[in-house]
Amino acid sequence: MTWRRTAADGPVMPRVVLVLVGAALFSACGLNSRGPWVNEDGRQLQGNEVIEYDGFAYCRQERVVFLFFFGDTYTKDLFGRLGPLASEADGAPLTFEVGSTLPESAFATGITHAGREIFLADDRADYLYIRLPNGQVERWPRADLSCIEQ
Repeated sequence: MTWRRTAADGPVMPRVVLVLVGAALFSACGLNSRGPWVNEDGRQLQGNEVIEYDGFAYCRQERVVFLFFFGDTYTKDLFGRLGPLASEADGAPLTFEVGSTLPESAFATGITHAGREIFLADDRADYLYIRLPNGQVERWPRADLSCIEQ
């Protein structure tokens, strides 16, 4: 038995549009377009371990970069698209910052990508650090992934 589309099956165009929109959203959401990150043995880390990706357009998170790191999500939000971020522990404001030194308690994870290396410190609940090839250090604050109205 062969299946043929008839007028009773409903319009084709809305279904095609829905499929195309779904594919576009999927392609923009969470693919490791900024990776792969590898561990000290050179093993490529999986998306459920470490993944860096661009924010979601449908959430108005363009120009925001997220880094999922073993269950925690951090962000590089240079334009404040996520609004104010705060520490879960004490409500203190959290901000992205570029500096020249790591905290004294920082230690290398051995996880790298394109000359960048991830460091953790005593403040991991709030921040993750990335040392860049030029020696500068980016401090990425913890972030919530929920969509917000801007």
